[in-house]
Amino acid sequence: MTLLRKTIDEHEKAMKQQILTIEKEQKKQLEDYKTLLKHKLQNLNIQQATFDILFSSKNYTKLLQTKQEFDDYVNKTNGTLKSLQMPSRTEFYLEGLDQLQIIQEKIKQCGRHVEIPPYHNAQLEKLIAENGTNQTLNLKDKNIVLKQSTKQDDNFRQSLFP
Repeated sequence: MTLLRKTIDEHEKAMKQQILTIEKEQKKQLEDYKTLLKHKLQNLNIQQATFDILFSSKNYTKLLQTKQEFDDYVNKTNGTLKSLQMPSRTEFYLEGLDQLQIIQEKIKQCGRHVEIPPYHNAQLEKLIAENGTNQTLNLKDKNIVLKQSTKQDDNFRQSLFP
């Protein structure tokens, strides 16, 4: 269970880090986009103020002389704004959450406690009692009848006759 908890924690941490990285990158792209637009707006305001000053001073000669400069600025800005692309937002979702309940049930089945009923064999119990304190039990010439084989019986036989 500790290994399962560790795996879940590590996966959760990695997913959160991935999401955080994506969100930071998207925020940076959006901030860069906003900064560029603010600079373009400031330049436009400067150009407009220059035009207003020249127009209000009724200095039409100077206004005609700066016309090419204004046209170049407008064309350059127009080209820049047309080439700008709004930063795209990466959409993401967590895949497999719809299967979480099924997975939870499978995990509970994998880790459930199963009690195996004790195995009773009168012949074997008698031999063990007669053997006393000896560490090993010699069953070579004994004819012991075992009930239908179970996993417990197989494990027991394996331990007696390796």
